[in-house]
This record gives sequence, structure tokens and C-alpha cells, in this order.
Amino acid sequence: MLSSEFNRHGMLEGTTLSYSAMDLTGELPLPKGELEDSDDKDAELGPSSARTTAASVKLAVKIEPVALYPRRLEELSQCILQPRFPETLHHFLWEQLHPEASSSDIPV
Repeated sequence: MLSSEFNRHGMLEGTTLSYSAMDLTGELPLPKGELEDSDDKDAELGPSSARTTAASVKLAVKIEPVALYPRRLEELSQCILQPRFPETLHHFLWEQLHPEASSSDIPV
């Protein structure tokens, strides 16, 4: 399952509730790879670790039950009318797992 792959690589740790609790108590961890004592304030290392504001997300109403969506990636891409979805997901996962590599290093 895709969520277990994300978990295995540390991309989906905890729950929304646990994240919100850490945010409220000021215990949010720094993103992986971010330096805590960086003196170079002009260097862009990625997303800011600054405290975020409270926000909410309203999800769309389900039109079709999830069980009707195909489980295979190629079939899902056809179902959602996104033929490049497998390629795009492949690139996204490669960049997440190999942040130091350039986009030209992505295997096809």
C-alpha cells in the first residue's frame, strides 16, 4: 500500500491530531536535513520551520465510493483521466528519496 511506503521513508509520521498537539505546545520538529544553528539566514534550505498558523481543510464530498477506483496505478491514471500520473508520481517519489540528485538523474 502506498501509505506504508511513505511511512517506511518517514514521509507520513503521526496523525493530524498529533501534529496539531505538537504545534500548540511548540514542539514541532525541524524538517529532516534542516540545520538548527544556521548562521546564514539568506540560504534557502527548503520550507520554513517557523510556527504556522491554524488552518482548516474542507474535503470535497465523495461522489463515488473509494472502492470503485482501480488499485493499479496505470488503471487509476486512466480512470482519473491523467495519463502522465504514473510518471509524475515516479518523479515525485524519486525526488523525495534522493533530494541531492538533479532531475536529470531520475531513472526512466
